[in-house]
Amino acid sequence: MTIYDMEVEMFIEIDGHQIYYEIIGQGTPVLCLHGYGVDHRIMKHPIESVVAQTDYAYSRIYIDLPGMGRSEVNPAIINADDMLDVLMKFIRKVIKKQQFLIIGNSYGAYLSNGVNYKMDGCINGMFFFCPVIIADSEKRKLPVHQHILLEDIQPDDHQKEFKEFLNTNVIITRKNWQRYLDELVTGMTLADNEFKKRYFDDGYSFSFERQMLAARHDCPMTVLVGRQDSTVGYDDAYNLVKDNESGSFILLDEAGHNLQIDQPKLFDAHLLHFFKIHQ
Repeated sequence: MTIYDMEVEMFIEIDGHQIYYEIIGQGTPVLCLHGYGVDHRIMKHPIESVVAQTDYAYSRIYIDLPGMGRSEVNPAIINADDMLDVLMKFIRKVIKKQQFLIIGNSYGAYLSNGVNYKMDGCINGMFFFCPVIIADSEKRKLPVHQHILLEDIQPDDHQKEFKEFLNTNVIITRKNWQRYLDELVTGMTLADNEFKKRYFDDGYSFSFERQMLAARHDCPMTVLVGRQDSTVGYDDAYNLVKDNESGSFILLDEAGHNLQIDQPKLFDAHLLHFFKIHQ
């Protein structure tokens, strides 16, 4: 094992509550932010499989957001503004004054946009896949969900989770179902459901969302979206890069809200390119 793949697990106290995170490797910090209700594992497997193909020096920082994974619930977190405040305190304590990259998935990308808006100039590049752009799901432009491939699968004791898998993925195979169990369901079981429901119902949006989306996005950015993503859609995400001279927008066909599972080879290729251009 080299310094570039050494892994450290730890907790840090922020506002009196424990936040769990992992750091793998040394080099340019890369903050990896997972989506809502899961934990860092949804990020770790696909990102580490790409890093393994390179010899680049990156310090990958995987955090469990408060109330999810192994991080404690912070009762003071009522809304997205509060969540962002805790996240920025985490950045200041762990990354300190270093320039860094962000990889954000789904709601993690929404929070990443907030970090970039509030900490302008600290981020050298952002890679989003299946990003939440508009928090209110009723205001999103969504395609009709469909299944491109549908194998016969017996979910056994995971009927509820399998229904969610069908609602988010479009390539329904036994291999993809196993990845969904390993990378999403394991994290879902750890989330504090009471906190998760209250936060989603009362505070999922930034108070400054309108201003954030109207601001010019000059940070180098890669946005990867699925044509069949009926959870967050893809149309709204184009606004992040349409006026960004360093922005890339990639629309993958036959890909839903977990496109890293539906189209792993294409996901790997685009993330590998992102790492290459920011090395």
